[in-house]
Amino acid sequence: MKVLNNKILITIQNAGKTKSGIILTSTDKIIAEVGTVKEIAKEVKKVKKGDKVLFKSYSLDIVEVDDAKYVFLDEKDVIAIF
Repeated sequence: MKVLNNKILITIQNAGKTKSGIILTSTDKIIAEVGTVKEIAKEVKKVKKGDKVLFKSYSLDIVEVDDAKYVFLDEKDVIAIF
């Protein structure tokens, strides 16, 4: 799959809690999620394929393919790289 327009394709790994136990929710609404970068558009500069990232989870473009959930988002919505 070729990702366009400064977008990043991420697989969602964890909803609401990091591996170290940090809870990422606010009154039962998830505000951030962790995922792995699968593909990037050529314009993306700070994130690399394979990076594990924390990203904002509001207004996501979620796509399900073969029981896996993928998210398309802008590079500016990545909060941190692990």
